[in-house]
Amino acid sequence: MHMHGSVIPPDTSSVLYPLIGTQGLIIFLTGLAIFLSIWRLKIFSASGGIILGREITLSSWRDALFSTQTEVLSEVLVEPLAFAIIRIGFGVLWLFDAVLQAKPNMPSDMVNLVIQPALLHQPPFVAWLMHGGIYFWQYNPVAADAATMWVQAAIGILFILGTKRPIRKLAGIASIIWGTLIWIFGEGFGMLFAPGNSFLSGAPGAALFYAVVGGLLLLSDTTIQRKDFFRIARKSLGGFWIAMAVLEAAPFEGFWSGTALSGIFQAMSTMSMPSYVTSPMTFMANATSLDPALWNAVFVGIMLLIGIGIFLSPNPRGYAYASIAFATLVWWVGMGFGFLAASGTDPNSSVPLIILSVALLLIGDKKRVRRKYNSGYPGEPKALGITIAVIAIAVGTIPMIASIPAAASDSSLYAAVSDGGGLTPLNKPAPNFSLTDQYGRRVSLGQFRNKAVVITFLDPVCYDVCPVMSGEITRGVARLGNLRNNVVMLAIDINPAFTTVSSIRQFDLEHGLSNIHNWFYLTGSLPALQKVWQNYAVTPSVGPVGMLSHPQVIYFIDKRGTEIALTGDSGSGAVTLVHSYADLISSTVKVALGAT
Repeated sequence: MHMHGSVIPPDTSSVLYPLIGTQGLIIFLTGLAIFLSIWRLKIFSASGGIILGREITLSSWRDALFSTQTEVLSEVLVEPLAFAIIRIGFGVLWLFDAVLQAKPNMPSDMVNLVIQPALLHQPPFVAWLMHGGIYFWQYNPVAADAATMWVQAAIGILFILGTKRPIRKLAGIASIIWGTLIWIFGEGFGMLFAPGNSFLSGAPGAALFYAVVGGLLLLSDTTIQRKDFFRIARKSLGGFWIAMAVLEAAPFEGFWSGTALSGIFQAMSTMSMPSYVTSPMTFMANATSLDPALWNAVFVGIMLLIGIGIFLSPNPRGYAYASIAFATLVWWVGMGFGFLAASGTDPNSSVPLIILSVALLLIGDKKRVRRKYNSGYPGEPKALGITIAVIAIAVGTIPMIASIPAAASDSSLYAAVSDGGGLTPLNKPAPNFSLTDQYGRRVSLGQFRNKAVVITFLDPVCYDVCPVMSGEITRGVARLGNLRNNVVMLAIDINPAFTTVSSIRQFDLEHGLSNIHNWFYLTGSLPALQKVWQNYAVTPSVGPVGMLSHPQVIYFIDKRGTEIALTGDSGSGAVTLVHSYADLISSTVKVALGAT
């Protein structure tokens, strides 16, 4: 059972891979069925003559898939080799990113290790957009991760198989849309609006390259065969390097002094990666910390030299090798190869830049690829792959789009989840207990079977955190409307020095809890309380100045007496957090009631 806002374990393979397998089977069978249906139709040429009018048989199906012969030759495709390298190279990158997205830790790591770090120091409008992405991802992380994987795999397939312009345009549109979404919501515009941004750390974000190359795929065959296209593309690549040099040199980025420059290498060197990756990073972190101005001048000079050389030179082959060499070095020492870290979702900005350097600078418009192909839709083996890719995009995007309204309605949970109140799913019988309530009556957990129960632990003489938590719980239950009559709230005394009924009754009076009929504040003898604390793992401790410290937790128990979830609670009095925790509590109690 998945509860919205729940914290999922780092290894989600037991949930993620069955979902991917099921979706993969659906995608393949649906694509195969559609392909076979189209194959059985009469395929007409542009002039109206039948070029393929037979129905499928086992032998013809085998021949159509695996034969290298074409039945009707109608066109010859002439594609610049450089363009083919870009198209296929980025197709492979999309497929590689799909593999990275299928790592068992990715549903849980996507927010914590990818999006949250990119949120640091972002201006409000970027943070607002990225929070929207987090809301959506947290709504169902496993499903979102699987959908992302299928969409990226499908785009990669369309890139590789998109020799014909209609398929190439479809791949381009998909790449623009998906790349832009990742660049905004996942990479925070490649951190371009945050301080300390540098190509050495991955600016401007790999997803931006994917979106730009998607735009190239929309160009007509005539356009991509013109020499002007390659001249403009080369100058654009040179302009990129110049822009990265300007970014590196900008005073507001802070690379000329202090630890901003060394921090790039230091942050990467602490990640769990092989020593051959981290050792050069550690060296660069130490070297740049000793003389940041000198090293930053070196980096600015290299990028500026490469950029100006590519931009101005009519034969930029030498600068192409410099571009490839420097991008490769940065990919290693600055980016840790992008994908080796647990949070890696792509190879980072260097690899797209290397592909573009090879294609546009070393090959350019000098060579063409000639391909013969059949004009009948399923006349090539790749038609099945294209069909499956289109179905994969639908399987990935349609459920995600359909869930946007529901995800938006639950977005209020995010503040509590990010504050540490994410739900930990449980599935075990709740330990029974019998204590005394604020009115001196004996109360046991077992008597509330067939009701949902919320349990927390409060200090009756606490004046800050505990009143906030009790208010969040009662507010959250009140939001259930008539369902609140099927809910019981149990607060258990956590202070070993104040265990009298009068202590807990005074807490209720001071905080307006006395008139809530389903609120019970429980206490008892110290041994009885200690047994409950032990069973629910909430042992209190007394600080050096006599202040009590205790875990700030809330348990949720369903109508069968089973613990279904546990959440932490910071007890912050911030209005946004109070309302968010109340929403989280209300949402989880609905699950305990079976009302969702």
